[in-house]
Amino acid sequence: MQTFSSEKKNNLECKKMRKQIMTTYNYSEQDSSFIEQLSGGYCKDPFPYLGSHFENGHCVIRIYLPEADAVKIVDEKGRCLSDTLKIDDCGVFVAVLDCSDPHFYYRLRVTYPLGEIDIEDPCRFKSSLFELDNWLLSEGTHLRPYEKLGAHFEIQENIAGVRFSVWAPNAKRVSVVGDFNY
Repeated sequence: MQTFSSEKKNNLECKKMRKQIMTTYNYSEQDSSFIEQLSGGYCKDPFPYLGSHFENGHCVIRIYLPEADAVKIVDEKGRCLSDTLKIDDCGVFVAVLDCSDPHFYYRLRVTYPLGEIDIEDPCRFKSSLFELDNWLLSEGTHLRPYEKLGAHFEIQENIAGVRFSVWAPNAKRVSVVGDFNY
C-alpha cells in the first residue's frame, strides 16, 4: 500500500485528466436493491453490481467502502482518472468514465478520516468459483473442494494476493476479519 499526502496536487491532477465531470447519477432500482443488500450484509453476489461494468456506452465503476470519505479512480502510475460520486450514506461510490474496455487497469485512492491510501479494487478481479464448482459443491460431489475453498495465494493480472472462498449456503452473513481490515 502506498500513502499519499499531497491532496491539493491530486485534486488538480484529477480535474485536468477527467474528461467527464460526473455531478449527478441516475439512481436506479438496481442501485437501491444492491445497496440495501450490501449494507444489510446479505448480498449473495456483489460482482454483478460492484467493480467495473460497461453500461450505455460508458464504463461504470461502483465501489462499496462504508468508512471512506472519498474515492478517486487512478491509473497504474497513480494519475487520477476520475473522482467518484458518493450515491448513498452507506458508502457506495460511483464513477462513469469514457472507455471501451471495462476491464482496464485501475486502482482506488481512498480518503479515510485518518488519511489517504492507494488500494486495489477487489471486485476488479475474477471469481475463482465457476458454475461447475457451485453445482458440484451444492451436490456434495466436488472431489477437490480444498483447491477452491479457504485461503490461497494467487496472482491475477500481475497482482499478488490472497483469495478466500467459503461455501456456506445456509449462512445469512460471512465475514473475513483480519488486520487487513480498515
